[in-house]
Amino acid sequence: MNVLCILPILIVVSASVGILAKDCPRYEKYLECGTCEASCDKPIVECPKNCSAPGCYCEQPYVRLNGKCVIPTQCPRTTVKPTDCPANERFLQCGYCQNTCKAPNKACPRICVGPPGCYCVYPFVLHEGACIHQKECPTQASSFN
Repeated sequence: MNVLCILPILIVVSASVGILAKDCPRYEKYLECGTCEASCDKPIVECPKNCSAPGCYCEQPYVRLNGKCVIPTQCPRTTVKPTDCPANERFLQCGYCQNTCKAPNKACPRICVGPPGCYCVYPFVLHEGACIHQKECPTQASSFN
């Protein structure tokens, strides 16, 4: 009798675990509270604090390329310079890690860590997808309001 009572509970629990533990492709993990992710086109991203849609996201250090997660060195290299970069940015053939409002003085390796593209110029830092002056970064206290 006890087994008959427990069996339906076990079925419901195992089904819900299957729903929560989504199977993701290799180098991806399921996040209920998703976030933005890096891609070959945009290797350095500063994500907003709010959640995106739940789903499979690339694990670190992988980036998205044509729907798959790849190591940044697998991203296609291009020597084509774009006509213009946005304000406070310059085009670099060899991408590097960018300073952000959260990490304005990041120690970066002296190797290419990103594909060719537009990167913030000093003293500008990446914040919510744009390069802003370090002095314009929001303070920690105001970012929680």
